[in-house]
Amino acid sequence: MASKEYNEKYYIDNKDFLNKKSIEYNEINKDFISENKKEYYSNNKDLILEKRKLYYEKNKKEINKKRKLYRQNNKEKIAKQKLSQQRRFLSTPIGKLKHNIRAAIRRSLTESGYNKKYTSEHILGCDTEFFKNYIESKFESWMNWGNKGLYNGQPNYGWDLDHIIPLSTGVTEEDIIKLNHYTNIQPLCSYINRDVKKDSVI
Repeated sequence: MASKEYNEKYYIDNKDFLNKKSIEYNEINKDFISENKKEYYSNNKDLILEKRKLYYEKNKKEINKKRKLYRQNNKEKIAKQKLSQQRRFLSTPIGKLKHNIRAAIRRSLTESGYNKKYTSEHILGCDTEFFKNYIESKFESWMNWGNKGLYNGQPNYGWDLDHIIPLSTGVTEEDIIKLNHYTNIQPLCSYINRDVKKDSVI
């Protein structure tokens, strides 16, 4: 019997046993396997991405068909996964900040009658990590991410992300975009922002 035929027959005859052993091996060596995969991907990233791209182009119709069918048959599962991912994302300071920035920029444009045509990072002029560090560099001694958004009507209790030149001064879409640049945003005591400054410039 040819080697290939023998191997195929051996696998069929011992399929359950081999699968069980494979699962056991993977479980025992999962850290080692994970590190190997990361190292291989790091050393062969361009090649792997090129192969994936070629495979997708060659099988695009079938892949998209399977994806569409999967989404149709697993709507509830997908919704739960998205909700779980969103919760994990929002549980981190950087994730929460990114979400708040996106929402604030989108709201500032839609309330002025414009659609959001650019990414939040493009409008902000930097990525979220840079923006976080920039805001922290402007903190007063009592400010931290734990008291962001807090307000009790007293100074130095909580703080807000404040537009130095208020968004209300913007007339055109270009104005609104420029006013959302990170250099026009500062951490400001929520009491001053809400009770004193309002739409003025401080």
